[in-house]
This record gives sequence, structure tokens and C-alpha cells, in this order.
Amino acid sequence: MLRKNKSFSKVMSFILSVVFIISLVLGTGIVGKSEKIKRLVTGYNWDPPPAQHGNPWAWSGTVGFGADYLFDRLFDVVPDVRKGTTVYIPMLGQSFEEKSKMTIIHLKKGLKWSDGKPLTSKDILCTYYLGFINGWVMWKYVDTIEAPDPYTVVIKWRKDSSLMAPTAFSNLIMGPYHVFGKWADQVAPLTKKRDENGALDPQTNQKLLKIKEDLYKFKPPMEKVVCSGPFKVEKVTASEAIFKKNPYSWAAKNVKFDEIVFIREPSVEAYVANRMQGLGDFDCGGVTYDILKQLKKAHPNMRILWTPEYSQPSMQFNTRKYPVNDPRVRKAIIYAIDRKKLLQVLEPGTMMPDTYITGLTPTVRDGWIKDILPKLENYEYNPSKAESILKSLGWKRGSDGFWRNEKGQLVKLEVCAMNSWLIYFLGGQAISDQLNKFGLKTEFKPMEISAYWQYMDNGEHMIGFDFRPGGLTYGVHPWEFYRSIYIDGQVRLGFKDPKLSGQITTTSVKVKLPSTGEEVDVVKLVDQLFYTKDRKQQVEIVKKLAEATNTLVPIMPIGEKTAPFKVYNDRLVYPTDSLLPEWYGGANDRVWVRLIKLGKMYLKD
Repeated sequence: MLRKNKSFSKVMSFILSVVFIISLVLGTGIVGKSEKIKRLVTGYNWDPPPAQHGNPWAWSGTVGFGADYLFDRLFDVVPDVRKGTTVYIPMLGQSFEEKSKMTIIHLKKGLKWSDGKPLTSKDILCTYYLGFINGWVMWKYVDTIEAPDPYTVVIKWRKDSSLMAPTAFSNLIMGPYHVFGKWADQVAPLTKKRDENGALDPQTNQKLLKIKEDLYKFKPPMEKVVCSGPFKVEKVTASEAIFKKNPYSWAAKNVKFDEIVFIREPSVEAYVANRMQGLGDFDCGGVTYDILKQLKKAHPNMRILWTPEYSQPSMQFNTRKYPVNDPRVRKAIIYAIDRKKLLQVLEPGTMMPDTYITGLTPTVRDGWIKDILPKLENYEYNPSKAESILKSLGWKRGSDGFWRNEKGQLVKLEVCAMNSWLIYFLGGQAISDQLNKFGLKTEFKPMEISAYWQYMDNGEHMIGFDFRPGGLTYGVHPWEFYRSIYIDGQVRLGFKDPKLSGQITTTSVKVKLPSTGEEVDVVKLVDQLFYTKDRKQQVEIVKKLAEATNTLVPIMPIGEKTAPFKVYNDRLVYPTDSLLPEWYGGANDRVWVRLIKLGKMYLKD
């Protein structure tokens, strides 16, 4: 638990925040507006302008703030957990069909961007090409994309796969050709130069980087964003943002809100102060047990719907950094952390994680690889085992109780976390305390969220946090879980040199499987899983990936999440069955924006 001096400082910060937020909100105009306006108020965190800009393809652009309110996908891919099927909810797309190595997408007729210009297949291609710049994983598997007419997109894949459609629909359509066409046109010919692994040669990578650098220089204000989604930007300041209903959205007739008001909440204290003062109709932010108790007391009529996330917030290692570049050290660190105690300080609704570290959440894991679990190493809390591993490396405790390496040097660890994301902030502090108590000298480094992500992407961190694995886009398929670790996480987990960040290269992560002695390349296994349609063959690949992850331990899950959808406004209507496909996605804007677009979330009169 937090020490008394920290608790006291947090209380003082909370009191100061209340005073600050009250004065802030009185000056925003949120209070006292006409009640005839159908308005939804919630909290969010963003970089104050001009750092926050309107290019969704560049860092601190709209993709990092409110993207799901402003842009749409072709289809939302969600699981129906009761039926065991995958559901495709039409958004910009009307229908699609699949043939051998081909996905044919038909758009809704009459689509428009928020500036009134037509949204056609040309814009979809523009979006896909811009996605190539940003390393969208689909380009590992796509052969070509075509637009035979304004309402049709044809994606030809290199091989057949059961994941073609989910991959095609995984990203937001945020590339209006009349805004971004000059960059997309430069990228299109470069996609033809990919090798069999989807990688580019050094010369082509340099061309791509120049296009990317030029694209990233384009930073219009947020108010100038051209949107495909249900809302458009009215204004963004350092304290609030207002998104107005987009009258050109395909979902306009279903959207029952005139505007969304976001109150900027850069810290936990600001979040708590806002809610205690009754600011905000709902939120899905994680809180401590104490804060939840306070909220319930302040809002006796508060409703909570716990929604499954199928994801694990995880501690992750930069495998390029000493001493966590050694898997034996990573294992010792994991054995030294008591995750049951950790759950006591994390958010309510956080369940015990996968202690086998297979790369899958427990709810997904047991449906695929339950039979091999007894053969895998179980990383439950075992400080004696941790000590034994470190001693086998020639490490010894000093007179101060802290570990020295085989050269007699004090071992120093660093754990960094974003200060506004409670599960990581509290988890990072608690883990650092446990490691220090065990004798591993550990510095806890909380950071502002934008600085944190840059720190991670530059490969400067040693130990950090992220959602790995997470299953929010592909209908809870194991491929997505392993993709998030071994493809999306290549730089942050140290599998790829940060200097090559932004370049499309081939990366190998090789592991010897203890059960057979076979050396496998997990990146190639992830690709094989994508292309394999037979369930039995998929299971065999997943078993190898699970054993490889259990051996490599690049992550340590700290819990499996359920998301608390907390409602403070008695008038807010929403579906109350959390297992409905529409609720899939957990603590994610995509979920409630989906409900708004489908007309299932609104304020009753």
C-alpha cells in the first residue's frame, strides 16, 4: 500500500485540485449552457495546443485524442461470446465478401467527410497507403489494393487467411485524399518494393522516411481536422475540448448528442476532483478501492457496468538494456514480485494475470493451450527461486542488502510509468517497492504520458508498462495477442533497434523451445498463425508461441482487466448486458462511440 507521507501529499494535491478545477470549470462555459443542447460530458487527457494538432498520422495528432469520435472504421469486428462467433458491425462499409486471397469491400453510398466532400474508395486507398508509412501490420500480408469504382475496394492478400477481413477493418479511416493525397501518391509505388516478409531495402526505407518526415511537418490545428466519424472538432484548449455532431456522418440520424465536452484531466487528482464535484456524465477510468468508495459515497445513484477487456496490462522489459537483456534476470525479477499483493493496490475489477506468461490472457489461454500448462514454467511469487537464479549468475548481496553483479557492481533497475494512468502508476510504485525490498535497487520514474511514450519509443527505458497482450480488434484471436508482443512491440521490447524505428525491416526473435530443443523464430510463427486456417494447426502454432513466450519472458502481466463503466448521470441510457457484442473493447472510446453511433447510448428526456 502507499506510504503515509505519499497518501498525505495526495490528499493535499486532491484538495488543491478541487479548488483549481472549480475555478477552471466556471471559466469554461460548461456550467450554465442551454439545457436544450444534448450534451455528453466526460474527462480526457491530451497535450495542450499547439502540441496537440490535427494530423492524425503524426505524434500528438488526433489519433492520440478522440480519434474514435472523429473517424470511423469500415466495420467493427467484435466477438459474440455467447455464440462463439465473430460479428462485423457495418460502419463506413455496407458489406464485404471474401474469396481466395481476396477481400472485396463495398462502401455505403453517399458517404461524406465532415467538410462535405464525398468519401469514396479513393480515400480508403489513401488511408491504407498512409498506414504503410506508419507500419500498419496489414502490409506484411497484403499483396495489392485496388479501387475499381468509387464504392468498391479490393484487397488481394499474399496467401489465404481467416484473418483477412479483421485485418482489413482494424484501423480508422482517416486519410481524406483531398488533404493527404500528395503523400499517399508518393507511398503507393514503394509498397511494390516489399520483399516476401513485407520489408523494404535500405534505399527504399530512406525514401519512405523522407515522405514520413514531410507528412509529420503538416500540423493543422485540431479545429481543421476533416473527419469521417460521428463528431467534428469545435475547439480544443488547455482545459477543455468540444466536439460537435457531424451532420455528414452516416450515423447522424442515430447520434442523439449535439456535442461532447471533454474536461482535461492530466492527473489522477484532477480526475477525482472532477468526479467528486459532479463534473462528468460517465467515465471508464480505473480507480483504487478507496477512490471508488469515495465516488459511491458522493454519487449514491452511480451505476457501474463491468465489461470484459480480454487484455492484460503488463510490465515489459527492454531486452536491449542491461541487466534485463538476460532472460535469467528477467525471470528472477518476475519471481520476486508478488502479484497477489499487487492486486490489492491495483484497480477494482483487475483479476489474477497469466502467471505462466504464455502471451495470452487466462480467459483466452485455457481454450487454446490448457493441456500444455503443466509443462511450462509457472512464475508465481517465489523469492527463493529469484535468489537462486541471481546467485547462479555470480551475483551477491552487499552489506546494505542490495544485489551486486558478478563484477561486484551495484545493480540498478529503473521502472517507468505514465503518471495519469492509475493502474500503471500504482503498479509501478508497488513493483518498485517490492523489488527494493527484495534487494534489487530500483528507481520508480513516473512520467507525463506523451513524454513516457516517446521515452519508450526511443528505447531509453529499462522496464515500463503497456497493454500486452490485448485483444481489442480481431475478435479475440491469439494472433492479435502475439502480434502485439512480437510485431507491434518490437522497439519497446527491445527486439528492434530504435534507430530503425519507422523503417520497414525484417526482425527475427529466436528462441529454443525447452520441450523439444527446436529453435523457432517467433516472428515467423506469428506470420504462420496469420495464414493458417485449420484450427488444429492454429493450436499447434499457438502452443509453440506460448512456450517461446514462457521461455523468453519479455513481459510480466500484472492483471487481467475488466473495465468499470461508471455512470453518474441518471438520464444516460445504454445497454446493460455487458456481454453484448456492442460492448466489446473494455475501457476504450471505441466502445461507447460505437453505442452512440448505433443509437444505443443517449440521454432520456
